Amino acid sequence: MRWKQDVYEMLNGITSTPFSGRSWSSDFEGEVSKEDIHYSIFLCVVTIIPAAIVAYVSTAPTIKVMAQFFGAPLQAVISGFLTSSLLFLGSHTNKTPRPFPTAYKLMLRIMSVYPFLRFFIINPWTFALSTLIYGFFVVRGATKTFQIPQKSAILFFGITYLVFALLQLQSG
Repeated sequence: MRWKQDVYEMLNGITSTPFSGRSWSSDFEGEVSKEDIHYSIFLCVVTIIPAAIVAYVSTAPTIKVMAQFFGAPLQAVISGFLTSSLLFLGSHTNKTPRPFPTAYKLMLRIMSVYPFLRFFIINPWTFALSTLIYGFFVVRGATKTFQIPQKSAILFFGITYLVFALLQLQSG
């Protein structure tokens, strides 16, 4: 199953060598296929499971819990779009341009951990923490796929996701 393989690739060597190891650039050859589209829909639907669990155990007001539950797939779509756009822009900004299908397929690999991070939506602090963790995975994917120097990837993507996390804390 593709999801299992992508989660394995995202977590493999994360404690010892998070930004080095096997290059992923050959994993994302070709155009976006029907299988890629189906996989992206699958990832959006899977985000409902942690949202349902959080909704069941949450002590927040019912309207807020229901908004988070029904908004989970939409947030996955928005997060995926922003991630693929930032990856495409980041590869061009850091002078390692790649076509958009590469950024889209890398986004799908990064989004494989997104359903697990949805368990953090219990309060604004942990929601911001999940954004920072997601940003770490984006930096990891960018350095392993686009051969962007680690410092440049941390500056470009790290600062972007830090700002996203701060905005989530402010709105919480």
